[in-house]
Amino acid sequence: MTTEFKTQAQKVAIIRSEIKAMFPEIKFSISKDNYNGVMIKIMKAPASYNFEKFDTRNEGYYDVNEFRLNEWYWGKAGEVFKAIFAIASKDVTYFETSDYGTQPSFYVSIGVGRWDKYFEKIA
Repeated sequence: MTTEFKTQAQKVAIIRSEIKAMFPEIKFSISKDNYNGVMIKIMKAPASYNFEKFDTRNEGYYDVNEFRLNEWYWGKAGEVFKAIFAIASKDVTYFETSDYGTQPSFYVSIGVGRWDKYFEKIA
């Protein structure tokens, strides 16, 4: 069932409430991304999620490749990434363009930490 939203802000607010309800022990930064998307960053989480194992450059932050969720991410952290993507990409449709190929109607960006505020483990 497709839901019509009056604004992108409404869609992001719904995504924010669903994600925070599903993972109350994790602190997120969820905001509008440009004019047609959502940016979801995991900022703090219990150590048991082990999000830092995917930080291959050991920088304190990284972006998640949403196209490789099943191949590159596993364990508790991988389950969280997949659940977040499922919630955020609900009702997204894809269309073909002559210039850019297949494009989504709404963009989803997931990451752990930010360049200006690193991910923090909670003991």
